[in-house]
Amino acid sequence: MRRHVLGRLVLMAMVPAAGDDLFPVHEAAAGGDMDRIRNLMVEGYNPFVPDEKGRTPVALARQSGRRDCADFLASLRFKIYPSGNTYTGQMRDGREEGWGVYRTVAGNLYAGEFRDGLFHGQGMWRYISGREYRGSFYKGLIAAENVASRDRYGDTVLFREVRRG
Repeated sequence: MRRHVLGRLVLMAMVPAAGDDLFPVHEAAAGGDMDRIRNLMVEGYNPFVPDEKGRTPVALARQSGRRDCADFLASLRFKIYPSGNTYTGQMRDGREEGWGVYRTVAGNLYAGEFRDGLFHGQGMWRYISGREYRGSFYKGLIAAENVASRDRYGDTVLFREVRRG
């Protein structure tokens, strides 16, 4: 396995097996499998790394006529926050917008929909312990509970869950 280090985030790209010249993200891109690309990104695979022939996943998707997949891959950006947290996903006007993966330096991650830089829509929050919450988020908060609620210390539902995680 070859590892590509970008900031504090380790993004992986599997070295192809003998006779196979495609990396997993490249293979999914060539087949137009956006769900697999998203799952690979959640697991830490880098959608920007060229393969041994210099081909990027977006180039392979275009070459294979997988326009939706190529458009998705072309819309991806990478951002490192001052805290060291990272984001790989779609952006609009410099803000997280669309689908992406947010990783904290502590090892937690969110994968799902963003709106105006916040977790918003369907997503998954995975704690470093491996525990997960899958469901709806609303303006950065878990929507399964009263999103307006705060505990006696003024903490939001998501902050309390992250701290507990």
